[in-house]
Amino acid sequence: MGRLTIVLLVLLAAAAYPQETEEVYQTFSCRLVIKVDDFEAASEKAKTILPTGRGTLLNIFSSRTEDDLDEIFLEYAVQAGFTEELIGTLTSLGEVIVEDSSLTDVTKRIEELREDVGKLTERVAELEERADSPGMSIEMRIAVQRDLSREKSELERASNTLARLLNDTAIYPVEVTLVEGYITDLTAIEHVLFTIVLPGIALLVAAFFLGRLVGRRRGGKDA
Repeated sequence: MGRLTIVLLVLLAAAAYPQETEEVYQTFSCRLVIKVDDFEAASEKAKTILPTGRGTLLNIFSSRTEDDLDEIFLEYAVQAGFTEELIGTLTSLGEVIVEDSSLTDVTKRIEELREDVGKLTERVAELEERADSPGMSIEMRIAVQRDLSREKSELERASNTLARLLNDTAIYPVEVTLVEGYITDLTAIEHVLFTIVLPGIALLVAAFFLGRLVGRRRGGKDA
């Protein structure tokens, strides 16, 4: 069983059997290189493989390899629940020659960030209330405003980090490069050419040079 298959099974299990006590949060990324025989058909399917509402095809880039073969790079941002189906369809397009995937449990980190956001929100509310208190000296009011500004910055930073991480657990990046492969199925004429004609010619050439070599050696001995 390949590493990518194991990762997809873990994703499927987490979605099908969530824990009762807490929600599980995971980030996932995948990069594939697939060799395809029918490059044009595979490219067109890859471009339209992601239905509207299930994600976004972010980027497409076509190029040529050093062997003068066509290749195309596609970058997807796909909803977590649709990732397994997308990868399964992509891998069915041809032969997977490179697969690199990463699955990370970030449940604890999200819990920590939520706790930080809660504490900072309470702290900001307390400081705002103090800042409006009457009878404060100018020095004290300046100190409270300084603390309030610092706590607001920390709250914004923690909130943004939490929002980004939650988005990463909902939308997964998937990258695939389709490379034009060599056609391995031989036609009848090609089969005769490669299995009978060319080997026969090679044997004739070898026999010719072997005969000349033997003749030279015999000529040398007779002399």
